[in-house]
Amino acid sequence: MTTRFAGVSSRAPAPARLATLALALLCIGSAASITASHDWSAHAYAQLALMRDESAPEDKSPVDDGLPAAWLHVDGAGIDLPVAALEDAMPDDYYLTHDLWGKQNSLGCPFIDRRSRPGSCHIMVFGHRIGWTDQMFTPLWNSYEQHRFDELGDAVWEVPGAEEERFRPLCALRVDAYFAPIQRFSWDSDDAFRTWLTELVETASARSPEWEALIEDAERALTLITCAEANGRSATRTIVVFVAGEEGSAQEDESTEP
Repeated sequence: MTTRFAGVSSRAPAPARLATLALALLCIGSAASITASHDWSAHAYAQLALMRDESAPEDKSPVDDGLPAAWLHVDGAGIDLPVAALEDAMPDDYYLTHDLWGKQNSLGCPFIDRRSRPGSCHIMVFGHRIGWTDQMFTPLWNSYEQHRFDELGDAVWEVPGAEEERFRPLCALRVDAYFAPIQRFSWDSDDAFRTWLTELVETASARSPEWEALIEDAERALTLITCAEANGRSATRTIVVFVAGEEGSAQEDESTEP
């Protein structure tokens, strides 16, 4: 069975067609495609980010009204966006053509692959590349180049009602639309999980100089995906893998002690 990147091929039985995302749509060819609804959603996301940053009671999640499944911030990339989760009745590609509030538009909304959850061991998130703008996941499109990868900071992942989690950048790859290795969401052991990460790093064109230590400590992975081309019919994807582990959290906590 041929596996399509982020889902199985159309030859698979219907129940097994997980996340058949029509991934060619992950790239919108030019800024000229921006419509009024596109602008409205971009403004709404910016306003939501401002509301999130405002001080709030300790018992209230900074994610406004619990609408997003999570909030994603990537240091060094200018990404500060809500992340949606697909409901059972939604098609796998729903958030490629709808914003967080269900309004149809080309901007879409970053969203979690149906096969993972906000708290999964491997969280996979898709976002559009919008031509040559800085919107959505566009700043990640060439992170497979080492000098661009080196500019990335941590990915901060926040789920309503839980403490934020920081993921360190591990590696980035430029792959075709049928890249199967990234489509894994469960492992029999921690060693198997870390072997998977090692194999990704060995394939990657950009990686952290600390990748071995990061993998040794890794307990969770966050993968961000967008188009590697801006032609509207991209056959390649950029994937950026981040990891989080207990040791990194403990070190961060120690650094904040007086």
